[in-house]
Amino acid sequence: MAAVIGNARPKGHARSLPWMDYGLLALVSCLLHLWVWLWLQEPSDRPPPDTAPRVVELTLLRPAPLPPAVQPPAPPPAEPVAAPEPPPHKPLPKPAPRPKPSPRPKPRPEPLVETPPVINPTPVAPLPLQPTVAPTVEVAPLEPVFVPATRASSTRNPKPEYPMIAKRRGWQGTVLLEVEVKENGRPGSVKVRESSGREILDQSAVRTVRLWLFNPATRDGQPVSSLMTLSIVFKLER
Repeated sequence: MAAVIGNARPKGHARSLPWMDYGLLALVSCLLHLWVWLWLQEPSDRPPPDTAPRVVELTLLRPAPLPPAVQPPAPPPAEPVAAPEPPPHKPLPKPAPRPKPSPRPKPRPEPLVETPPVINPTPVAPLPLQPTVAPTVEVAPLEPVFVPATRASSTRNPKPEYPMIAKRRGWQGTVLLEVEVKENGRPGSVKVRESSGREILDQSAVRTVRLWLFNPATRDGQPVSSLMTLSIVFKLER
């Protein structure tokens, strides 16, 4: 009766034992996977484990002795060279005889020249002097010195304005102006002597020259009014 009681197990315990084994196996498996995962997460550059240093023995070997140097054989003695024999002595040539000096010619006596006797000429009475008349020289009056008018420095005279419409259409040309320069250097009348072919260029040249200053012409150093010709060039730079 006691044996039966000792071996007897409750029904509920007998049913729950296999499930506990499965749960323990699952727990061990999870722990194993967790350990593998942690091991893989460790850095790969961790220092290697310490290893014992190795001892390397070095043995110095003496170099083998070099073989004795072979000396080259001595050159054979040079044969004696016989000295060249001196040429036979030749007698010196006899000096040529000196030519005898030729006798100098004797000077010939010069002929005697008789000089004619000097005869005194008879005096001639001088002619009476006639009065000389000095030539008359007519002196023409000097013409007054005239210096033409000139353009003043370019800093005081602006350049003509190039019209915009002429630039766009590529109009070019040269205007010849006749300018009256007064005694004070100011321009008087400005006329177009030769047109450039474009009226707008002619008007720009006339309008600019009327603002210019000039050096007036002078006559005997005194400023006077005069006419001068100016050339104004309109050219497009490319």
